[in-house]
Amino acid sequence: MLAAAFREGAGAAISRDPAGGWRATYFDADGFSGHHCFASKRDAVWDCLPSYQDTNWNLLREYMADSRFMAGVARSFEIERGLV
Repeated sequence: MLAAAFREGAGAAISRDPAGGWRATYFDADGFSGHHCFASKRDAVWDCLPSYQDTNWNLLREYMADSRFMAGVARSFEIERGLV
């Protein structure tokens, strides 16, 4: 599931967290911008929907082809690992 508006997007997927559940992840042209975890798929999808009117199923693919997005993803990993 992918929702997009104002060139921002959100996707719901199974969480890789050991506790399980589902994750709603948000992104824009600068990379991933955050996430929330939920016990159910329904709640994760529901969290992605507010303020998203236009659906562009290719938005994440489009951003991943852009060096700006990939630089933001690399920066997110640095922050997550405490390297920044």
